[in-house]
Amino acid sequence: MNIKGIMARKEPRFNFCECTIEKVVVLPESEYRHFYKRMLEKHDFIAENKNLMRAESLPGKVMYHCLLVMGEDSEDGVLVESEGADYARYASYQPYIKSYLREQMRMAADEILHGEMGKQADGSWIIGWDDIKEHLDITVSRTNGIGQLLVEELNRRDEVAEIIATEDGIEMSMILARNENADMMDLFSVMGCNLTSVCLQHEKENGNNEVIAKLNQDTLTAEGRKEWKDILNAKVSAITPGSAGILVTLSGCEAHRISDFAGMLAGHCQSEEYERWVRDENRNYAQGESSQKTDSAARKVNLIATYEELLEIPKEQRITHYFGDYGNHFFNQGVAEEEISKIYHKALDVIEMEDIEFQEPGNPYIHRGEVIARMRDCLLQKELKMGEQVLFVATEPYGGPGDFAFRGGIVESVDTWKKTCSVRSDFFTMDDVPLHYVLGRYNPDIHERHYGKECVEPLFGEHEALAQQYLHDVEEKWDARWEESESQSDGMGMNL
Repeated sequence: MNIKGIMARKEPRFNFCECTIEKVVVLPESEYRHFYKRMLEKHDFIAENKNLMRAESLPGKVMYHCLLVMGEDSEDGVLVESEGADYARYASYQPYIKSYLREQMRMAADEILHGEMGKQADGSWIIGWDDIKEHLDITVSRTNGIGQLLVEELNRRDEVAEIIATEDGIEMSMILARNENADMMDLFSVMGCNLTSVCLQHEKENGNNEVIAKLNQDTLTAEGRKEWKDILNAKVSAITPGSAGILVTLSGCEAHRISDFAGMLAGHCQSEEYERWVRDENRNYAQGESSQKTDSAARKVNLIATYEELLEIPKEQRITHYFGDYGNHFFNQGVAEEEISKIYHKALDVIEMEDIEFQEPGNPYIHRGEVIARMRDCLLQKELKMGEQVLFVATEPYGGPGDFAFRGGIVESVDTWKKTCSVRSDFFTMDDVPLHYVLGRYNPDIHERHYGKECVEPLFGEHEALAQQYLHDVEEKWDARWEESESQSDGMGMNL
């Protein structure tokens, strides 16, 4: 019997990683074969989804947020975590993963249909993607491929009469429990009709809210859909002609939120809130093109999230959270703009930058890995002490070409201007080591393993994936310098 496998030579044990699938990408079989034979080439589907992939430091472990790449006709697949790159920087072969996914979807469908999650009094089901994540530990959305698999599995069930996947979850009605109320749609579903000149009102009030010129499923950004989730999920009890256009009557939400929602779309809110919540018609979001305003908001939330993580701000005091469906950090609902501004400027102080410098287009701080590196540089220049033993990313090989690894060494000096240090290893001193290459300090009281080593206390978070990227980067730089040196030597020989 023949099977496929990846054989490791003289490995004392398998080092398994914790991974979560953020999105499933199914390629035509020929493209899939091209991908897994050339994983270090740039691939468009990785570039389009790289914001979903990252390594998250959790207590005692690292969680890799990955794409699952499969072929249309193959049973196997490849987990990819690109860490901001356009190629498969980290990859793991997964045999028979398609069968595993089908079984997981079957089990999830059973859990939904046989449980009470999302069940309504009229016998219908309204289940949010967040609820599925919380109860079943599956990252699922309408657009991440896993949601489609789950909907297809539910649609195959005899007891399901109708199922609709919305931006926020699943709506189902059952054959044995249908009545006239089961067909009541939420506002987001109705927005699919591309409404114009629409006025929203609560069913118990004769509202006098702002007239919304255009209202469709592309009106709000991802953050806007999350902020106004209660309005988008509100049930539409009536649609009637009004004096200024279409009058949509809603139930299942608070009346003042409807008024606030309409006012926000009319511009009656902070300008930064409007930019975060409402899409710019001139921007092609589907292709991931970032306007300067959207980049600015992304930089701000990434900086604050990094500040909260590295300084270990208690979760109940944080103003950001990570939302897996979109693979991004967002501000918590209801947080005041004054509070955001205060924390943002605290974070700017930590990285020793002004707002105009941090927000300058073209600099690397749109990527969270770069923000983490800069913040750790600035924190470590004050944290490191001369003579202490640390674990660091060696910038030079020990035993010959390719011998790059995490090494132990003694800090000899710190250059606060260049954000580098000198570290004396077993055989020689390495100068100009970037401070963020220092991963942790020696602590005999630490018994769990960090970065694969014992007695290491991580400094400002454990970032295993970034550390591996640093190793890859120093090896590439070393190889480039070696090739340049060899080329120069050959040229001198020819001239002789």
